[in-house]
Amino acid sequence: MGVGVAVQGADTAPVAATVTPELISVTVDVSSVAYGIVPLSQVDVAPSSDSVITPTNASNVTVKLDIRGANSTTWTLSNTAVGNKIFMHKFGVGAYTTWTPLDSIAYASLDASVAANTAGTSFKLRLSTPTATDVYAQESTSVTVLATKIQ
Repeated sequence: MGVGVAVQGADTAPVAATVTPELISVTVDVSSVAYGIVPLSQVDVAPSSDSVITPTNASNVTVKLDIRGANSTTWTLSNTAVGNKIFMHKFGVGAYTTWTPLDSIAYASLDASVAANTAGTSFKLRLSTPTATDVYAQESTSVTVLATKIQ
């Protein structure tokens, strides 16, 4: 009769795996601007504080920053001309000598590439009031800064 011995062996080794979720976020250092009381048909009016607004890429990836405007409470935003209940909102960068009209649908480029946790290009705002209106209450509008991951 034969006797056999079976030997089985096993060993394990752990592999540590980590992951960081992608975060896309933008902040601005000025949360509001006030133009005050402005007559009709005024072009490129500065806010009362004429704030320089700095967006910051609060993401953990590189992003591009774009900007757009919005209709106000009762006025329509135009990127070409003011009119009856039609206003313009513009932004400027650098020396603030050139003002780019904002659109309520399409975004305009603000910054082509901003590294993670870095300030982007600062900007100022200007507003041109309608030529006529039938509403003389305070108008409210917004400006949106959009961060998009660079692929």
